[in-house]
Amino acid sequence: MGEPDGLRNIAASLDLEGQTLGNADLSSALNVLPIEIWVYALQFMTFDTVLAFSTCCKLFRELAAPAVFKTILLHESSLKAFRDGSLVGSRHLVRTIIPNVYEDYLCGPADDSATAMGRLAQSASIFPGFRKLYITFAGPCSDTFQSAYLSEVFRGLSEHSGYKNLRFLELAHDFLEDVTASSTRPRSSVPAVPRLEEKEEENLKHIKPFTNIEELELQCCGALDFSDKFDGWSRAHIGLLRSSAAKLRKLELRAKEICYDSRDWEGYLETVTIRYPALKELHLTVDSAISWGTLEILVTIAPNLTYLLLDALEAPGFQAGITETAEILYPQLTRLKDLQNVLIIWPRVQVSGQAYSHITRNCWMLMAVENWARSGMEKLNHVSFIVRQQDAISPGNDGQLWVRQEGCVEIFEIARKDEDINVISVADMDNWYDKYIVGPYKRPVTGV
Repeated sequence: MGEPDGLRNIAASLDLEGQTLGNADLSSALNVLPIEIWVYALQFMTFDTVLAFSTCCKLFRELAAPAVFKTILLHESSLKAFRDGSLVGSRHLVRTIIPNVYEDYLCGPADDSATAMGRLAQSASIFPGFRKLYITFAGPCSDTFQSAYLSEVFRGLSEHSGYKNLRFLELAHDFLEDVTASSTRPRSSVPAVPRLEEKEEENLKHIKPFTNIEELELQCCGALDFSDKFDGWSRAHIGLLRSSAAKLRKLELRAKEICYDSRDWEGYLETVTIRYPALKELHLTVDSAISWGTLEILVTIAPNLTYLLLDALEAPGFQAGITETAEILYPQLTRLKDLQNVLIIWPRVQVSGQAYSHITRNCWMLMAVENWARSGMEKLNHVSFIVRQQDAISPGNDGQLWVRQEGCVEIFEIARKDEDINVISVADMDNWYDKYIVGPYKRPVTGV
């Protein structure tokens, strides 16, 4: 249904907060409204208004509720309403939960239900049908804090039987919110987090495997290390990745970097025993160039990929001259025999302070794709490059918040006939960036 002015007026008139909604005339009028108007109007309602409608309007409960409560933003008031209030009859409809998770819930208040573990356990028991969970942490992005806090959240998730049904999990950080000035979030009476390291050790001992997760999105503040011997702050991340390895089919990772390039990589790879046999789709965003070591890790742990997205804040280094003997781009990818689609995103490449010309850049990309196609990647049929303006870094966030700028998209298709391989440029357009990439926090959320 569209958005005509008349519908907007009706939607605005439905925000009846502060009025008496229990009279028979109003209830009768609400029950004859089409479902499309309900769904549209709910975008403008406060939660108190939604609760009032759920009490007085049968149509809302029977028709609109399944669409409205498929995804919920979990506040204290809505949790109570679903537990023993007017929304009890709708809690089985919930499939996706987006809870409020703040750093002060790690402080250990007297009431265990107010901790991160307690709140997540409550949501699991109230919504037996949920399958997806989005958690955005509103807190400082520091190694010590994040490791302890994540370990508590993972423990809370794993200890409750309701989370065995979990199929999709996203963990991210909200760098925009001023958490010290927020007046809406609940506060703990304990001013500081005691003994972070002790809390982390205790939580890590009790985390149970997430054996049924099929899709996982992780955002890390620092480097992510896959070594079995690694004893640093990202152990909670690796524990989650390791326990979900059996069934994981889609993984999105965002980190400053994947391990480090200053290693003895052959010796390091021997310590990486984790494998993802079911993983078909991988999205990797790093705060640097995609390094040799990073690609070695990826092709080792996920040999069966069919789709790969590489998003780097820095472009790879290569020579200014385009020659027949130019090195193959990302040679490790040729070991991914099932790879069908590749999307690579860089800032505009610079050589000696000068940007590459459009023709030079296009020729270099064409050669890269041809090298892949002729080097054993028999199933590869589609490669896209997005070349954008240099990413802007939001001040005050230690380079953590990337402001994506528009760039150009160049798409290549690989045509095979007998022994012949032809790489065809099928698109070359400016300002198509938003049509191909959606930022990590841009997703439609309906309901409360």
